[in-house]
Amino acid sequence: MCRQNFLRQDLGRIWIIPKPYIPENYDGKFHGPVLLRDALANSYNIPTVKALEFVRVYDDPATEWEDGFVSFAKRMHITTLDKPGFGLALALGGGEVSLLEMTDALKIFGSSRELYSLTPILKIFNNQDETIFAEKRLLNL
Repeated sequence: MCRQNFLRQDLGRIWIIPKPYIPENYDGKFHGPVLLRDALANSYNIPTVKALEFVRVYDDPATEWEDGFVSFAKRMHITTLDKPGFGLALALGGGEVSLLEMTDALKIFGSSRELYSLTPILKIFNNQDETIFAEKRLLNL
């Protein structure tokens, strides 16, 4: 994937795939060269789309490994990007990922670097205060 300090140009661009796709920044301005981390922090759309173009949406058929963004998302247990035909708009939320699935995937960036299954119910007690259910699952990447 792209490193956070990777420099991207925030300049206008038109992609013809198969019809014109012209992303714009929320403020309607171009900001020149920006670090990818700054582009994401400031919600600059154009560098984000260029970063996805660099990474590729799908795997490169010329390589034997899974190196596209959709494959990376699957490794993060995002399962809703299973339809074909995603384009660069995926960088700006063009794919439908539930909030639960997104928060589950982003937990890997915490201090443990392990992906735990998000579970809204951790324990259930009966009327004698005995635990009748306790959830403790660890998913491997």
